[in-house]
Amino acid sequence: ASYCTARSKMVDNRMSAVDFWRQQVVPALPPSPSPPCTAPGRDRHGTGNSGDCCENSCLEERDPTDPVYALYSLVVVCRSACRPMPPPSPLPPAPPALPPALPAPPSPPPPPSPP
Repeated sequence: ASYCTARSKMVDNRMSAVDFWRQQVVPALPPSPSPPCTAPGRDRHGTGNSGDCCENSCLEERDPTDPVYALYSLVVVCRSACRPMPPPSPLPPAPPALPPALPAPPSPPPPPSPP
């Protein structure tokens, strides 16, 4: 912006804050390191999130003696090659069929009509 005074014309050389910050040199940020990965043979979520598996994520049955087996019977383990899942355990036999329903009782006779 410029302004005049009675004695001389002066030019205001101040720049706006926006222009000042546009001229600042911002150093480039270093590339972010890749997150760590979970090594083969380790539980993917065993000690918190250690990142994706370095190789393969394999779904396996958890050891029945593991304290969390009742809640989580399967576990994701990192492996170089996944083991085949064992066949599912057979379903228990179906309960015997229920006997047929009894017929509904007969309806009561209608009340007699008034004379």
